[in-house]
Amino acid sequence: MLIPVSVRVCVGALLITALSMSAQAFEPDPAEQAYREKFSKDEREVRRTRETDDDAEFARRLYNEASGGEHDAGLTTLLYEKAYEYGLRDVAGYRTANDALDKLLEEDETRHLDIGEMRLTLWEDWYAAKPDAKEVDPEVYIDLCMQLSNDAVEAGDMNRALKILSRANRFATRNDSPRKNDVRDAISDLVRTRKTLEEIAVLEEALDEGTDPAAADKLAMLYLAQLDDPETALAYLIQMVDQELAAKVLLAATEFELATPDQAREAGAFYLGLVDANDSKDPVAMLIRSRVWLTEFLSRDHGDTEEEAAAIKAVNDMLAEVNEALLRRGIGRKLARKMSAGIRGEGQFGRPAHIQAASDKAVE
Repeated sequence: MLIPVSVRVCVGALLITALSMSAQAFEPDPAEQAYREKFSKDEREVRRTRETDDDAEFARRLYNEASGGEHDAGLTTLLYEKAYEYGLRDVAGYRTANDALDKLLEEDETRHLDIGEMRLTLWEDWYAAKPDAKEVDPEVYIDLCMQLSNDAVEAGDMNRALKILSRANRFATRNDSPRKNDVRDAISDLVRTRKTLEEIAVLEEALDEGTDPAAADKLAMLYLAQLDDPETALAYLIQMVDQELAAKVLLAATEFELATPDQAREAGAFYLGLVDANDSKDPVAMLIRSRVWLTEFLSRDHGDTEEEAAAIKAVNDMLAEVNEALLRRGIGRKLARKMSAGIRGEGQFGRPAHIQAASDKAVE
């Protein structure tokens, strides 16, 4: 069967385009190509030997080549990455690998999570080989895990955050670190937070579709009591069905300068009530907020009436209950004051614009 010329031309053009695209896809990266031209022979020699001391020497050579400042950004980055890779193969190359990670982070801080995990791998090997090495501190390793986990959470990657904490847990358990309970608490908090975020996603969908009349109420309470985020809880105010709860949410998100003494007392009692009723999985945060509001009430001017005296006594009694509950959870007065200062922030000097906007909208 004869194929029309026009069809043959069209098919030929498509084949040429496909082959051209394929060739472009397999075209080597300029940095990779430059690296191969200069180091492929040396790399083969290093890989051929079973000893690893030459890997460490090769890593140092690559690091020096990268830091010489004679190459473009792409090749420089690749050289540092290769210096890390080969430095990781021998204990004599660990310092080079660590230095290479420092340079990679200087070049591009947006890669801090990837580079951080590479450093964890290096430090794990380093500590296993030379636990007395001054460059590797078990406490610093766990601190780095905690920080990277928090960064992963902020980036919205809960699974990655849990994996990082799992590494910290294995390290702390294997080395009988005094921080192992801190790590396990962090894992529990993260698992709880992930579950809460999953609940929030379901409720947000229900709110959009109108399938759950109390979705806004539940969302406000999740943000307020589970995530300790009264500002976001306030965003659901105008859609809430339970008006009594809505008033408490508004009160909880109120800045000190806008609250009357009675409202300060009510806010403190509200947060304490969340703990007493087991409505919060983060009781310490709720107790600290209760403490902040109760001490705010006590800092205000009060009259000499019997009613005022009774109110002050009631608040002092609540404050004693809060302090006792915090002490049972390992939070003494000094630490409680420090945590309270973190919550208070600017306190009486202003209200964040996004809170004020949400409040104004709710009032309208």
